[in-house]
Amino acid sequence: MTTGTTASDTLTPTTQDVAIDPEPASTATESPPEPTRTKSWNWKKWRARLVVVAMIALAATLGTQLAQSRSHTLAQYDLGTVTLTAEAIPVEFRQTGQVTAVYIHAQQHVAKGERIGTIVVTSTGTGGKERQENVWLTAPAEGIISADPTPVGGIVQPGQPFAQMYDPNSLTLETAVRNADLSQLSPGMVATLRTSGLDRPVIALVQRVVPQVEPDGASSPSSSTNRLVVVMVPKHAADVSNLVPGLRFTGTVDTGSGSATMDGLHVNG
Repeated sequence: MTTGTTASDTLTPTTQDVAIDPEPASTATESPPEPTRTKSWNWKKWRARLVVVAMIALAATLGTQLAQSRSHTLAQYDLGTVTLTAEAIPVEFRQTGQVTAVYIHAQQHVAKGERIGTIVVTSTGTGGKERQENVWLTAPAEGIISADPTPVGGIVQPGQPFAQMYDPNSLTLETAVRNADLSQLSPGMVATLRTSGLDRPVIALVQRVVPQVEPDGASSPSSSTNRLVVVMVPKHAADVSNLVPGLRFTGTVDTGSGSATMDGLHVNG
């Protein structure tokens, strides 16, 4: 028996949709992203920079101080020996007399008008008769007796003082300088003076210059030409009022101080 085939029994190939991967996945393992690096403070580097800056600043400061020190040294004029000086106030009487009493001694402070001694004055009266008169000697001003007076029994004459006084508030400081150095000094310049026994210096101001006077009281032509006396006054009179005239100092003048003028000091007298 012949078996027939039908259309339904005929197998026809069919196509099925197959999903196709677009691209095969990479089999390699991907590395994780690198972490963001935070900039750390480089203390060593900055410390070195700070040290360099500090050294530069220190060098500049030391250089300035050295320059100022050199400038200060160059501005100092050496005064040599400076003497504390007092202007004498004489205690005199207009007639010759003999000292009969003394009430004072050296370095004693006296008041103006204070009785300091007695002399007896001999004169010729009417008919040629001699008569004696006791005269009190008094201090002409307030001050200090500079030396022992004429002793009892001594004779005083006109022009010959019974005693010498000085005003402790009018002391000056004097030193000799060369005429060639006069242009370096001007009124108002500041002097720093030292002496043994004082724990701090005396500050004085240049006041004037006078010719050097010889011991006999006459001005020597050679001295007045080549040597001059610079007179200074203490900035504070109390700094020297208790000192004895004749005391010697050493010191310098700061030529960069005061009211310097182009031609310096002028000779007075």
